[in-house]
Amino acid sequence: CYMELSIIIPVYRVEQYLNQCIQSITDQLYGDMEIILVDDGSPDRCPQMCDEWAEKFNCISVIHQQNQGLSIARNNGLEAAKGDYVWFVDSDDWLLPNAIADVFFAMEEYPDVDIFSSLMRKYYELVDKYEDRQCKYYGCRFSGKSYMGHHCPKGASQRFVYKRSFINNNALRFYPGVLHEDGIWGNIMLYLAKDVYILNRPIYVYRLRSEGSIMSNIKIKSAYDLITGHEILVDFMNKKVAKSDRNFFRYQIFEMVTSSFLFCRHLFHTSEYQIFLYEYKKYISREGLNILLIKPYIILAWLMYINPFSVVWYIEAQSKMKKVIKKLIRKR
Repeated sequence: CYMELSIIIPVYRVEQYLNQCIQSITDQLYGDMEIILVDDGSPDRCPQMCDEWAEKFNCISVIHQQNQGLSIARNNGLEAAKGDYVWFVDSDDWLLPNAIADVFFAMEEYPDVDIFSSLMRKYYELVDKYEDRQCKYYGCRFSGKSYMGHHCPKGASQRFVYKRSFINNNALRFYPGVLHEDGIWGNIMLYLAKDVYILNRPIYVYRLRSEGSIMSNIKIKSAYDLITGHEILVDFMNKKVAKSDRNFFRYQIFEMVTSSFLFCRHLFHTSEYQIFLYEYKKYISREGLNILLIKPYIILAWLMYINPFSVVWYIEAQSKMKKVIKKLIRKR
């Protein structure tokens, strides 16, 4: 049957969060839509909970699979999707009231737009606080390249609602087996998008968990996978990005390299991270030089080019300086 919207929810070890996620959607069902729950071999009660939700609502279907990771779970959900538009929702997050209605209104008003983007409201579980990032581009429409150039947020695939034909026509799929797969997906997807529309308000709540999630347990694999992601993006650039856009695209994906430091700062003094830097010293230094040829005033690029180990010193020095400044401010 005809579907306008498919919401795909990968499910793995989220027993305490799953009901809130699904109920935030079923409480605001709108138009012709389906919810696809992809049980990624979860070892807790999640598989049973998924089946129970499917018994309650005809619009909910369940895919049970062996544990293969987030990317394959999303890809399998995408293969099963029937909607004209697709929305990936993480099973420990939830939608704000009227979010789905807002999406349907946007789909009807802008039928030629490839991607709808929304800022995400962050929820810090440990301190029970919410945070909205300010945006001066609410209600604006860009090409994907212009969206990137305006420094609009591109990480977290959950912030976007995609036209399914756009995904399929460009053979877009998530890369399996790597962390930070959204960094790969977001840069490729946005570069290829002809039209991106930014919704007028946040519609999605992104939970920053105190423990247990992939992002709250960053290990050395994170550093390696960020460089792997950068290599994948460079390969895409060499094959698919217009020559006139390559400096622009290389600068956009530089964040994958810088993040291999910034996301892993708590690992700086471990032998694992030292080994990682030795293994990728030449690669990081070369990429620092590539960026300097585009924008010669980027401090991190200079440090990477001279010696990637100096980046560790710089980031730690910055952190110490911020702490000193905070103490001085408090004394006043």
